[in-house]
Amino acid sequence: RKIYLDDFYVDKFEVTQKEFKKIMNFNPSEFRGGNLPVERVDWYQARDYCNKSGKRLPTEAEWEKSARSGSESKYYWGEEIDDSYAWHWDNSDRKTRIVGEKKPNKLGLYDTAGNVWEWTADWYDQNYYQNRSSKNPKSIFNGKHRVVRGGSFMDKAEGLRVTRRNWDLPSAKFKNFGFRCVKNKNNTPID
Repeated sequence: RKIYLDDFYVDKFEVTQKEFKKIMNFNPSEFRGGNLPVERVDWYQARDYCNKSGKRLPTEAEWEKSARSGSESKYYWGEEIDDSYAWHWDNSDRKTRIVGEKKPNKLGLYDTAGNVWEWTADWYDQNYYQNRSSKNPKSIFNGKHRVVRGGSFMDKAEGLRVTRRNWDLPSAKFKNFGFRCVKNKNNTPID
């Protein structure tokens, strides 16, 4: 099924601790460093940061389109595991790493696989794409869980495939949960 999205801008990097602290005036992260991704943020904090920055969290469809960067393969870089693209369990020393140290995808985005899971705007729906419009799909139902995408440093490399989805309570705060923001190209709200 083909999905169509209006044009949008996406952050090149996961939001860093330095960026988060500048806007939100605190840093909840377990692993400390200005250029490390902010983590231990819940969905509400991620949403609030994006909003205060004039942006928003991506929908699942926007996140996947950005991460795929036109690829139809298992991983955005190809079919085989390649450590030069992602931080995962076997190469991260079991901690987050400075954003942008691995190779970017074809859109120039870094860490869309590994480092930290990234919150999305959507509620979890097992049949997300089947139950949504093919034009700008987004969840309209108030569920119990919000979706995170991309995998993290705590995952085995095999688990970093671009289609993998995970979910948790919006109040969840883990050392491997972070986010990046997006902005509509025409600056109009998605809702």
